[in-house]
Amino acid sequence: GILTQMAVESFPQMRFFAECNADSACVVPGVYAIVGAAGMLAGVTRMTISLVVIMFELTGELEYILPLMLVIMISKWVAEAIVGLESIYEGHIALNKYPYLDPKTETSIHVRARDLVQDQVLQVLPERGQTVREIQFLLENTDYSGFPVVNDTTSMLIEGYITRRGLERGLRRAFEQFSPMVSPDSQVVFSAEVQPPDDAMVLDMTEFLDTAPIQVDLNAPLH
Repeated sequence: GILTQMAVESFPQMRFFAECNADSACVVPGVYAIVGAAGMLAGVTRMTISLVVIMFELTGELEYILPLMLVIMISKWVAEAIVGLESIYEGHIALNKYPYLDPKTETSIHVRARDLVQDQVLQVLPERGQTVREIQFLLENTDYSGFPVVNDTTSMLIEGYITRRGLERGLRRAFEQFSPMVSPDSQVVFSAEVQPPDDAMVLDMTEFLDTAPIQVDLNAPLH
């Protein structure tokens, strides 16, 4: 902006400055600064329309919208050609290794759901028949974050999903509130419909059960 202003003052007879009025400022360096700042932001953040609106709100001048649009689009195209589609925000997400799926990135994984779990042992919990001792043993000897709950180990119909934290919280609360009555042989159920014997101590974990877990078919492709 300053160089252009000096050029106008030094060579007013040039064809580029033929429409300049000698009585008013033909070149305002501040306008160049605003356009340059918009171009820099567009190249770094990849913003387009929203950035034009922001710059218009800052200046309040309609005549600056066209040069702002041109500079913003050119800056965005140049940045994408040199660096790629990632903005500075997406770059920091990748740098910090946050779990983020970029909608602009095309990813194709030619595997099915069964390929991810074929070498793993499926650990399920029947909705009845488990004891406190068995639940504690399961928590101590596995590192799963949760367990599917099924109606029984034969038909394997899914009833829900309970997290490791839910199991630990349920056991801890049972020992705190019913310590004299709870023993390692106490029954643990995951359904309010289960009718325990009258003289049996039963821990009902239904409130910690997610009864509508997300289910994926084994043959579902992962794209």
